[in-house]
Amino acid sequence: MDKVIGYDGKEIKLHILTPPGELLKEELAERKITQTEFAGRIGMRQSHLNEILQGKRKMSAQMALKLEKELGASAEFWMGLQTRYDLEVARQKNHEAYA
Repeated sequence: MDKVIGYDGKEIKLHILTPPGELLKEELAERKITQTEFAGRIGMRQSHLNEILQGKRKMSAQMALKLEKELGASAEFWMGLQTRYDLEVARQKNHEAYA
């Protein structure tokens, strides 16, 4: 992920929470692949895929491997997105709990 540098030369940390499913949804739209078609390709129920795309279900290692095979982006990329998302959610919850 690219860093955003402010005028003072320091990194600006953006706290925009985007689950990896959002990126996957955009990728499928860009490739003009329907959810139903993609679910069939990767052997997943369409309802489960939709939950991932909506950010209601986490990206699993198994799912990341399927995405790697079908889309070409590494499983590590997908898992990294999920991990960063989970950490940011936890940071926000901790911040709210101790504020």
